[in-house]
Amino acid sequence: MVLYYFGASIFLVISHLIPSIPNFISPSEVTLQTSRKLTRALILFFLLTVVIVTSCQTNSDQTPPSSSAFDPSILNTSDPADLHPVEWLAWQAGPHATGYDLEKGPNTYCARCHSPENWDPAAKVNEPPNCVSCKFPNEKEVRIAEGNPLIPEENWKGISCDVCHPTGIDSADTEIGWRDAVTGYSESVASPTDLCEKCHHDTETLRYKVDLGNHLHTDFTCTNCHEPHSARASCGNIGCHDDVVAVMAIYNPTHLGISDNAVCVGCHTSGMDEHTMYVKEVGSDDCIGCHINLIEIPITDAVQLGHTIYHQSVSCSACHDATQAPVEPNEADDAWTAIRQFELLGRTSRVAFTSHNLQREVDCLRCHFDGNPWDLPANIENSSAQ
Repeated sequence: MVLYYFGASIFLVISHLIPSIPNFISPSEVTLQTSRKLTRALILFFLLTVVIVTSCQTNSDQTPPSSSAFDPSILNTSDPADLHPVEWLAWQAGPHATGYDLEKGPNTYCARCHSPENWDPAAKVNEPPNCVSCKFPNEKEVRIAEGNPLIPEENWKGISCDVCHPTGIDSADTEIGWRDAVTGYSESVASPTDLCEKCHHDTETLRYKVDLGNHLHTDFTCTNCHEPHSARASCGNIGCHDDVVAVMAIYNPTHLGISDNAVCVGCHTSGMDEHTMYVKEVGSDDCIGCHINLIEIPITDAVQLGHTIYHQSVSCSACHDATQAPVEPNEADDAWTAIRQFELLGRTSRVAFTSHNLQREVDCLRCHFDGNPWDLPANIENSSAQ
């Protein structure tokens, strides 16, 4: 562009210096006219030069317009682990990191939520048996669907910072927003729940929307319970029901009212051998003197029929679930959880899940019923309110 303007100015100068001069004009008149045109041409050349130089400087110093569109190259300018180390470590430990799992459908269709940068809006679900590219747990080979090809692990992006946070140069905004993978722009959201439900919603075949029911926590957002980067939630570790966790670590109804150390040794026959070297060295037969907290009822509202050491391996939602889902031990989590059964593509599946539809009332007979397969006592008093 600069050469274009420069060449144009030279052409104008020459065109003024070499005019078409009629034969009947005298040499003196030609000289005078040429002098005048030369002056005008030089002035024009000077003005064009100033315009060109000014234009070049303006373009070179101009700041590019800001945009909320995500440019992947900006993540290479700084390491997110250095910018936000706490959030980064929490994210790495959670389910939103770049985990690649063939059984969770790392294909161009399921990537819409599992790895938005890998999503292909044109991807579609095929007819059974190869509906989506994934691996069933009971099969050795991966099923490949033409409508949603498998994404290689080295290309898998996961759910990165920019999916939930508008990004700028060297940083991610602390505000939340949903990045539209099609437009590349971040959309504003009304609440953390609105952001989560961009992915956690029901589809024709899958049920991912969280149901809070109409009993408890009805005004909660997702991040009232879930740490937003690790996505972990614990009823007792976020300042809500920490007293319940403390009580369940020590409260054993069997110990209540014991006043004789001989009763203690009657069950704990190994006596002092169960203690550390210091306790053994000091030597004491006063069990109650040290363990007085075990024989008295803790003074707290957290003391309820089920909040005892016997239920430390039972998840809160397993007892307080309001959907009446069956409860079973889940070996993967080493805990008792609610079980959800659903039909998908002609298959019946049973999976452990954390119910969000909770109530205070508890039905002990969901586990402690006659003939239960876990040999649990069936003569448990049913509690109407916990």
